[in-house]
This record gives sequence, C-alpha cells and structure tokens, in this order.
Amino acid sequence: MIFGDTSSRLAEQLAHLSSSVGGILPELVVAGTFCLLVVAELVRKNKRPFLLPYLGIIGLLISGGMAAWLLGTEKYTAGDGDGLFLGMIQEDGMGRYFHLLFDFVAILTLLVSAYSRQLKNQSRSLGEYFIIVLAMVLGLHFMSMASNLLMMYLALEMVSLPSYLLTAYTRLNGKSAEAALKYVIYGSFSSGLMLYGISWLYGITGTLDLTDPAFAVGLGNVGGWPLFFIVLLTLSGFVYKIGALPFHFWAPDVYEGAPYPMAAFFSVAPKAAGFAMLMRFFALIPHEGVLGEPITWTLAILSVATMTFGNLVALRQSNFRRLLAYSSIAQAGYILVGVMCFTAFGYAATVFYLTIYLAMSFSAFLMAGWLSENLGIEKVDDVKGLAAGAPILAVLAVLFMVSLTGLPPTAGFIGKLELFLAGFEEFQRNGHPGLMIAMIGMLINTVISLFYYLRIPSRMIFQNSTNKTPVRFRGLVPVISLILAFPVLWLGIIHYDRLINFFATLVMNLNG
Repeated sequence: MIFGDTSSRLAEQLAHLSSSVGGILPELVVAGTFCLLVVAELVRKNKRPFLLPYLGIIGLLISGGMAAWLLGTEKYTAGDGDGLFLGMIQEDGMGRYFHLLFDFVAILTLLVSAYSRQLKNQSRSLGEYFIIVLAMVLGLHFMSMASNLLMMYLALEMVSLPSYLLTAYTRLNGKSAEAALKYVIYGSFSSGLMLYGISWLYGITGTLDLTDPAFAVGLGNVGGWPLFFIVLLTLSGFVYKIGALPFHFWAPDVYEGAPYPMAAFFSVAPKAAGFAMLMRFFALIPHEGVLGEPITWTLAILSVATMTFGNLVALRQSNFRRLLAYSSIAQAGYILVGVMCFTAFGYAATVFYLTIYLAMSFSAFLMAGWLSENLGIEKVDDVKGLAAGAPILAVLAVLFMVSLTGLPPTAGFIGKLELFLAGFEEFQRNGHPGLMIAMIGMLINTVISLFYYLRIPSRMIFQNSTNKTPVRFRGLVPVISLILAFPVLWLGIIHYDRLINFFATLVMNLNG
C-alpha cells in the first residue's frame, strides 16, 4: 500500500514536471540560443565576428515575442499564474513583463557591444562575451519568477557569476580587474549571509517553498526577534543585488571599471530583477507580528539611508560614471518606498518606476560611455561647451538628468509621484511613521540630487569649452538614446493611468 502511494505521488510529480515545461518556453529559447552561440563560437574560428551578437539578438527577439504573447493571454491579464516545477517558480504576468524588459535591454546591450571599440581593443575575443550575456539573461528570467528560496538563491548566482566575468572582460584595463575582484568579494559575503538565513528558515518551516502553507505556519509557530534576524540575513542577497546599503560598495567600482555597455546593463537589469524577487518574497511571507512593523521600520531606515548616502556622495564625484553609480544607489532607496508599502498599488508603482528607470539610467550610462570612447571624457568638468558642437547630446542630457531628478514634465516625475502616492495611501491606512519618514526623505533627497544631476547639462550648455575639436554626436548610441527618450518624455506628458492599471493587474495576485 505504501509502495503504491509512493508510486502514485511520483507519477503525479513527473506529470507536473512534464506539464511545467510548456510554461518556460521563453527561457528554453534563451537556453537554446546560448547553446547555439557556444557551437557557433567553436566552429567559426575567429571568422564572421558579428555572427554571434546577431544570433543572440534573434534568440532574444523570439524569447521576447513569446513573453509578449503569453503576457497578452487572458490568464495573465487577470493577474493569475501557475506554480511550475513543484513550486520552484511562478509563471505569472509580473514575471513575463520583466522578461520583456530584460530581453529588450539585452538586445540593446548586444548591439552596442558589437560596435564598441573599447571591447575590441581591450579584450582578446568577443565570442565568449556574447555567450555569457545570454547566460546572464537566463538567470534574470528565473530571478523574476522564483518563489522557492533555493531557486531564488540559484537564480541570483546565475546572474552574479556571469556578472563577475563580464566586469573583468576587458583584460587590458586594470580598473576592470580590480572592480571584478571587489564584486566577487562583496557578492560572496552577501551570498553567505543569505544562505545562512535560508538554512534557518528551512529548519524552522521544513520547506523552502514560499507558497506552501506550511511555510507561513512554521514562521507563525516561532515568531520573536530571532525570526526577524533570520529574515534580515535572507534579505542580504536581495539588498546586494539592488545595490542598497550596506551592500552597495561594489557598485561604484563595477560601474566605472566594467565595459560601458555592460555597466549600462548592470545599472538596470539586475537591479530590476532584484526588486522583482524582493516584491515576490514580501508578497509571500506573512506580515503579522515581528515580520510586520519591524520589517517596515527596517525598510524605511534602509530606504532613507540608501538614498541619502547615494546622493551626498554623488555630490562629491568628479568622474561621470562614478557619479551615475552613486546616483543608482540613491535610486534604489527611492524604489524601496514602493516595496515597503506591501500593497498592490505600491508594487505597481515600483514596476512603473523600474520601467522608466530602465530608459533613464541605461541611456545615461551609454552617453557617459560614448563620451569616454569617442572624446576621452571621463570627468564631469570636461563636458563644458559640448552643446555648441552637439546640441542633440545636450538636449538628451537635459532630458535624462531632469527625469532622474524627478522633475516635470518627464516620466521620472510621474514615477516618483506614484511611489509617493502609494506610500501616502498606505500611511493613511495604517499610520506607520516609517512610511512618512521615507516619503519625507524622498522629497529632501530629490532636492539634493538637483545639484549634481543638473551640473552635467549646465556645463554642456552654459560654460565654454577649451577644446576646439569639433564634436559629432552620431552612431548607434545616439540612435538608442533618442529611442529611449521618447517614453521618458511621452509618459511625463500623456496619460499614464492605463499603464499603472495594467501593472496593478500584473501584481494583483503576486502571492501565487
């Protein structure tokens, strides 16, 4: 009888695993493209160097098309989803939307990388570079879908390990090697803390599946401040990936030392995946007792400290990419305001802001990389007078910097407004002072950020250049910047309510 029950359960599990394969078709396409690139790199023998990036782009287009098609189905637009592979991942609308973002920004990164002189001159071969990017995209997909603590950790490592390699890919650049070493050290430390916390959670609940009712029951049976400390240990991996305090130390060196197309990619894609995983984690754990108010206070302190530290240090930066790196740290503090609401509105505002942030930050890093590669400009003061020779560059700089600051009529203003409204609505409901402190911190830090964001376009427009060499802002980076400028301006002027409502339907049933 026991043998029969075991065989029946095994058969059910095998049937579930088999049916789950159909839910990861975009991921199978990315994995298949990865394998195709490996074979192509082995057989091409340094011939046709542009073959690999375009094969990767084709694969990502197919993957993104499948994700878009799945996102348009009735199941996803209703906010529903399915648990796949015995609850390891959740196939839902929020995950599929993030897949679209990851595939889109990866396509742009492959395009820019294929024509980057820095990558060509400072590395031996670009074949492995494009292969590693595909591996990283696959990890990003699983990060946004993981609902099991083990899968969360594995997906995070699937992103982190390729990140270390890509940071150090320009072997002839000493900054890249130093940045990669620091990246590995900080990543290993945060991963160790996260694993330690996960091991305690498994010992307490007897399961790693966040959607399993036994998980919530196990946490409720323990309670107390030790449980709060264990959850904090588990959050270390998430905090590290989004680049928030106190696991932010890797960001400035990595964003400065990595190849500039990859620095642009790091600034948006892993951060978005980290927030997606963080939202899913908080949506699936209970918010009663010690995991309620203390966690809210913790996130409030983390949010204010992150945005304040990032902005104050950015004020003192002279290097363009390091300034943007500390800006990225501050942005993580703003986005945490939406997460700490623990509501559908808060999560929808977070997804909206991450969408806008992708266009703003990615373009800003590409522009910084273009200035370095084409004009040798590394410092903010060296951009003086560029508007005279490259007016489009100056206009784009104004647009993206104003949007990153959060001023109208840009989408950055709308994004911060939605985060603020989500926090204010939740404050009216439960009156938690941590939410009010976070919102006040957001307003104060927005004013602080004005002094370094607008420093860049002001030097371009209002100061004279000592360099008489003519500037021609043309190539692939200007085209991509112009494309991304459209949503940044359009969503700041045209009605955006439908988009917010769409995001609300995606996160409505985030608890699986």
